[in-house]
Amino acid sequence: MRMLRCAQAAMMAGMLAPALAAAAPWAAWEVPAGYREIAGGDHERIYVRADEDAKHPAERLEVRLAEAPAGQPLGDWFAALRKQREATCPQLQAQPGRSRLDAAPPTLLEMWHCPRDARSGKGEVAVLKAMRDGTRVWLASASRSYAPFEPGKTPLQKAELARWTAFEQSLTLCLDYASAPACMGDPAALGTAQAVAPAAAEAAALHRAEARGREIYLQDRLAWKAGDVLGKAGHLGKDTGVKGWIAMPGRREGGTVYFLGGSAQAPVPLWVVAFDASGKASVRAARADDLERDDLAARYRARQSALALQAKPCTPALGSAVLRPEDGQGWLVYTLAHGADADTVWIGGHTRFRMAPDAVTALDAEPLPAGCQHIARHDADGRAYRVLQLAQPQPPVPSETLIAQQLGAGLPFLVATPAGVWRIDDGRVQKLDVRARNRLPAAH
Repeated sequence: MRMLRCAQAAMMAGMLAPALAAAAPWAAWEVPAGYREIAGGDHERIYVRADEDAKHPAERLEVRLAEAPAGQPLGDWFAALRKQREATCPQLQAQPGRSRLDAAPPTLLEMWHCPRDARSGKGEVAVLKAMRDGTRVWLASASRSYAPFEPGKTPLQKAELARWTAFEQSLTLCLDYASAPACMGDPAALGTAQAVAPAAAEAAALHRAEARGREIYLQDRLAWKAGDVLGKAGHLGKDTGVKGWIAMPGRREGGTVYFLGGSAQAPVPLWVVAFDASGKASVRAARADDLERDDLAARYRARQSALALQAKPCTPALGSAVLRPEDGQGWLVYTLAHGADADTVWIGGHTRFRMAPDAVTALDAEPLPAGCQHIARHDADGRAYRVLQLAQPQPPVPSETLIAQQLGAGLPFLVATPAGVWRIDDGRVQKLDVRARNRLPAAH
């Protein structure tokens, strides 16, 4: 076995020279459970089964970073690698996989069966995946040695192939941290990552997002609590005339929610649910002068005008929040996805409308984020997650709706954006210094 590994290392030495340590793009991958790292550097990582002798392992996973001649097609580079392997295994059988040589990045997959290696006397099966960007090639391989076997037959077991396939599929090219789950970093690195100071522009954006996110969460939570109270009192339903609400959070568990009917231009206050600081609720019929409180008429007009422009929602029910922007000009209206399943956290399905001072004209509408992304709070076996991990392609810092959702979920979020990886806990955001092991070039 040792001779076989030495032969492989010698075979690849010229082709797998140390690569340029550019910051991006980089390759990242996930290591299946049951493996441990035995070698690592600026251009390679090697893993073996945890229950095997590291000096004489039967099975191993490798990721290597190589340099290829400029202009050389990936297929030609890989053919040269295969030819070198045939020097020690004349009976090598190569099975092509689902390669994507015209894709970005070009990717080539192949399985090798070596019935008997001339140096070690052992048989070997390997699956390989090569991925190219410019002159850099990442090569992932999973292999195992066996007793010599007959050509055309394979000793490979289904369980082995399953874990190798998962490893190969996880290898991805990262243009930024949000490109794929593996680009965030391996779980061990994320779990021990320390906070670092964000850039000045990031810090300003985070301060704004945190303040907005907490207000969105408080308004949305207060509105749903008030809806429960009003529903139990028999005043909320199909024939009650209620068409919308405005929530105004107060001190601690307190606040006021106004339920209104009528149109955006002619609102009619119907009911008021008030909560004291301890959360105790009271219900009263609304009065005409309630429209003069809390900018109620303008807020309701902005809410109803935004809802009239809402694209097809991700969920049948939508929450809402109405905020004053930091400059005091116009209104920000958020529509919020809400599912019936309490185990689901809706990451997407929310929209921010920026309304003009007239509270009727929409200046823009932006999904935060795009799509109907949602995450379960438990895994397939019913075990509760302690942290929810997700990617947000835009904007560069976590959005206010993500912060609101984190407060509602009561679980820390780990969020990858193009600018970095962030931890959200109790509505506060920290940028993390992620020093992932499962990436090449290595993070410095």
